[in-house]
Amino acid sequence: MSKVIIDIIYYLVEAVVFWLFCEKAFKAKNKVLSFTLTLLAYAAMFCIGLMRINYLNIVSTIIFHFLLMLFCFKTKPLIAIVFTILIEGSIAASEYIAIPILAAILGKHFNDFATDDWFYLVAAIISKSILILSYFAYLKLYKKHNNSFDNTGYGFILLISISNISLFMLIQYLSNGMTPNVQLYVVWAISAIFFYVASFLTLNYRNFMISKTNQISELTIENQKKELDEQYFSVLEKSNDDMQILAHDFKNHLSYVRHLDSAEEKDKYIDKVYPEIEKFQQTASTGNNTLDVILSKYTSICALKAIDFKTDVKNANLAQVESVDLIALLNNLLDNAVEAAETSAAKRITLTLVKDTQFIDKLVIANSCDTAPAQSGDKLLTRKKEGALHGSGLKSVKKVCEQCGANYAWEYDSEERLFTTTVLMPKEQNGN
Repeated sequence: MSKVIIDIIYYLVEAVVFWLFCEKAFKAKNKVLSFTLTLLAYAAMFCIGLMRINYLNIVSTIIFHFLLMLFCFKTKPLIAIVFTILIEGSIAASEYIAIPILAAILGKHFNDFATDDWFYLVAAIISKSILILSYFAYLKLYKKHNNSFDNTGYGFILLISISNISLFMLIQYLSNGMTPNVQLYVVWAISAIFFYVASFLTLNYRNFMISKTNQISELTIENQKKELDEQYFSVLEKSNDDMQILAHDFKNHLSYVRHLDSAEEKDKYIDKVYPEIEKFQQTASTGNNTLDVILSKYTSICALKAIDFKTDVKNANLAQVESVDLIALLNNLLDNAVEAAETSAAKRITLTLVKDTQFIDKLVIANSCDTAPAQSGDKLLTRKKEGALHGSGLKSVKKVCEQCGANYAWEYDSEERLFTTTVLMPKEQNGN
């Protein structure tokens, strides 16, 4: 009866710690409901544990933890699977550390764990303490670089965890029929410690890789901003020079028109010089300096590449978007559009920006594209040789959209050979 009381206490403690971990890491969809369901799930696991069927206990624990994470907390299936396996491995590892080491220190047989109440109590205290510490370690590592849009490294973490759990099961299977001894206890404890070391190192390595990726992304955006600033002054300088040329030529045109005799001759001459004047309307004027410079930049780029670039900006200028985010968003989208249009037969790009509703601005970029884009599901794949580097462009677009609460979508019309990107940008930005 005493073991049942001990189990009830520690199942309750573990349920509370599990709920606190998930709440801190993922946030509960409903705190009261999630806590209640967690207690009920642990009550069910306790009842199953009373059957003393090891494999049934493992399977039920995995299922309950996964379902709790997925349906009670704000997390994705892959992350729920990863942390379910990590927790299951931690439960096994904490027991494999506590019980064998305690048996070796006390000079007891491993099987005494099931019959000796004090052995059971002390082993339970040690194993649950290790488990609680591992929860807090996982939480710290997860929260350090938690990017909900990025599943980098989770597959590798899952593989490491499953491998270690399989190692536990193999050691236990091979140990059946053997007389437990100090050497065997050491092997069990070392395998459990190895699980923790591998898990923490893998999580830490994931954080390191995300940190480096973020640094590269920040440097890229900073370089883009610097380039944009340089282009802004270049555009202003060019506009100033062009205006001086226009002013000089305009005087000559007016002088010539003044000396023409008939209105018909004047109209013909004006129609002739009007296209020349239109050439000076290269600089965009939307009321958003950052957007103006970006549009002017790609007007110049497209002119050099013989791409027909048309813009239609109506009653919206994305002023609600931070400059650094707007730079990252439009530069990456328009770079991809230019690259595709340049090699197409039609060579055209259109950018439309309108106030779609009172609360939404709609950005549509359509470009000619003779080859259907490579994709995996709904995910675009780069065709560039430096795939890992250039793939960060689309990640940057998705990151900006997620931060701004925008909806990003794309489609390809194989008949028209037209690739279209649509971004629905809310007027109110996240965090404002």
